[in-house]
Amino acid sequence: TAFACATRRTLLKGDHMAPKKKGGGSKETPEQLAARRAKAMAMFSTTSTVAPGKPAAKAPPAAKLPTPAAAVEPVEEKLASMGVREEVFTDGGEDVRKGAVAYAASTLGLVDGGLATALPTGTEWVKIMTLEPTPVLVKKAKKEGEPEAAQNGSKICHFKGAAYLFDERGSSAATWRTKLEGAAEGLGEQPLVRSIGKKKAALTGKDNLMWDAIAAHSGATLSLLPTGHVTVLGGEEATASARRLIDDLVDGDGDGARETLAARLVVAEPWGGVLELPCPDEWVGAIIGKGGAGIKQIASESGAVIDYVEPEEAAAAAKEAAPAQRVR
Repeated sequence: TAFACATRRTLLKGDHMAPKKKGGGSKETPEQLAARRAKAMAMFSTTSTVAPGKPAAKAPPAAKLPTPAAAVEPVEEKLASMGVREEVFTDGGEDVRKGAVAYAASTLGLVDGGLATALPTGTEWVKIMTLEPTPVLVKKAKKEGEPEAAQNGSKICHFKGAAYLFDERGSSAATWRTKLEGAAEGLGEQPLVRSIGKKKAALTGKDNLMWDAIAAHSGATLSLLPTGHVTVLGGEEATASARRLIDDLVDGDGDGARETLAARLVVAEPWGGVLELPCPDEWVGAIIGKGGAGIKQIASESGAVIDYVEPEEAAAAAKEAAPAQRVR
């Protein structure tokens, strides 16, 4: 309601939410900012204002915010060591408290969510946080970064908390974070990555038929890195499906994957033949076009050979092709 909105605006204007005025004290620290945001979340998730004389409406269940994989209690201890007081997270019940802790931890980069900082060397799948750097940053990383030789003639340049991967031609192939502290969740995509070794041909197939079939069947987004790694990005079900197929092709004999994708691996033979389509007299000129331009354009775009047959010629051809009739 308008009254509730006004109340919330009043809360935001309170002393506990007001930023420091210019020249009026020390600058707010990241820890204080995280605590303030978490407290605001707790208030808005649980506070409701009821007009006088009206019964209070049943409050909807508090929205559950995603909690990182790490346990809440160790994160709270880290926050406490940084000066974030426990009472910030006590309002609004357990669900709101956990959500506020997760939000603050993510803001301060205390939770890495199981992210890896290097490409795997074995058959395991790991998750990395990718970045989309500007061309200027890529150029600086290539020039000033600490180089590291990688597979297949590629190179990894470490620069300002990130790894920049370049293929053998020196083109940028991928970038991911190597410093996770201070990296809030949601700032970059987090694909799953594994090494495929020398199994690229088995994974892609002839004319990329197997690769396209895996992507279409699973719904995941796939990409190949010049280091001999494959990345999978998508929802939980999509990535799980793609991983099963890839693992079978890379680590096993691939029979299970080929059986699953059998319908998508069939290559239809191209059709060839002659089709005769009747054309009403009033449309003949429009289709042929001036000087035959229309029919030439259709032939160019379709790749077919198109001829226009006059009705008289068509009738004569049909008569010649018809079997001879006996005369009694």
